[in-house]
Amino acid sequence: MLDILTEKGQATVQQEQRAIEIWHSHYPNIVYNETPKNKPCSVDAILTKDGKCSAVVETKCRTMTHTKFNEVFGHDWLVTLEKVLSAKKIAEELHIPLLGFLYLVNDDMLLWKKIWDPELGWCAPFRVEKTETKATVNGGTAIRDNAYINMADCNMLRYNDDRRQTDK
Repeated sequence: MLDILTEKGQATVQQEQRAIEIWHSHYPNIVYNETPKNKPCSVDAILTKDGKCSAVVETKCRTMTHTKFNEVFGHDWLVTLEKVLSAKKIAEELHIPLLGFLYLVNDDMLLWKKIWDPELGWCAPFRVEKTETKATVNGGTAIRDNAYINMADCNMLRYNDDRRQTDK
């Protein structure tokens, strides 16, 4: 069974939906096109603007505050290296950037950063370590290569309820 079909998996789907709402409240003309959640996909979404692909997105949701993310994790976002490399390959093939979206549930805040760009290469510093982490949202453990992406200078968004704002 796919993890997304469990109760914990469904909670992550709802969290991702909130992240999308926050994104669209700031960038209403840049559409977050989700990949199927009931199938294993290499990326979480493709952003489009005016009907054209503009970025590949890797999205994660973490139940923590921004303060904890900074103080305990030193601004470093853990993503499996395999996910980062797979997403980068798709972005490279489409010749569009790869963005990382990190939704911090406790603060209702979306952090985002360009991770890779077809003209610039890697845009976000990260280190790779083989570490033990939760295998899935449903638990278990896994030892694998993980990327620790530095998000210290990321963009931070909260829901924007000013409907008069135009696309940036």
